[in-house]
Amino acid sequence: MESGIKSCTKNLKLMTMKIQSILVACSLVISLAACKNDEESNATSQYFFSWKIDGVEFQADTTIANPEAVYYTNAFPTPLVIDGYTKTLSVHINLLEESSYLGTFGFGDQDNNNNLHYALISYGPDGNPADYNDDSWFANGVKDSGGTITITEYDMTNHRITGTFEGSFYNSYDDTYKDVTDGSFFLPLSTNNN
Repeated sequence: MESGIKSCTKNLKLMTMKIQSILVACSLVISLAACKNDEESNATSQYFFSWKIDGVEFQADTTIANPEAVYYTNAFPTPLVIDGYTKTLSVHINLLEESSYLGTFGFGDQDNNNNLHYALISYGPDGNPADYNDDSWFANGVKDSGGTITITEYDMTNHRITGTFEGSFYNSYDDTYKDVTDGSFFLPLSTNNN
């Protein structure tokens, strides 16, 4: 009987050690998953879209609309659109039909199908102009308007894009210019198949 008790005690100790090992392994997996979620949440909380217009600083306001970059796969020409809004204006950047979106692109440059890359700033409540013609300035190569966008990260796996932009934006209705400088962004990148 004594050997049976020793055997049961030994089996109980082995089972306890296995359960403890399983608990430690589960705790480790949960901790690693939490770390990954913290890293992802830290990355998304660091998103930004900012610029200066004629020396005045602006930053996209997430209470109006989240700034974002969207690659539209079913549109023609296929655009990459980057948008940001404030309470008084919006910035839109459209790049069309590029085989790679890493690099520097000129506003007013043409893609392979003669479509123009362009950028636009519009003034109005929440960035929506009351009169599109009077309240919008374009960087598209018309009458000395233009500029560049440089994309340093275009990551469809982790869904993010990083870059800078600048330009001279022109309004043909009142023949005025606005200079955009120090534009920079780190944004979520999504694909729209509609």
